[in-house]
Amino acid sequence: MAFRHRFWWTLPLTNIVSVLAMFGHRLAWFDMAMQSWVEFALSLPVVFWAGWTFFERGWHSITHRSGHEQRPDYVGEG
Repeated sequence: MAFRHRFWWTLPLTNIVSVLAMFGHRLAWFDMAMQSWVEFALSLPVVFWAGWTFFERGWHSITHRSGHEQRPDYVGEG
């Protein structure tokens, strides 16, 4: 249930960032420096709130030295 809740709350932000990344230069809503900061600000809640359990599991895997196939993902995402 928690994953579904997080997914639906972060989906609008993800869509906005995707549209800005793909079409922002054509839409010209912001200059490119400002657009980068807007994308960054909108993606922070998606990465940290929606992906929090992912980071927790990764940290647990690293601290307990229990390796599995997703360890490179944990290190690369953070």
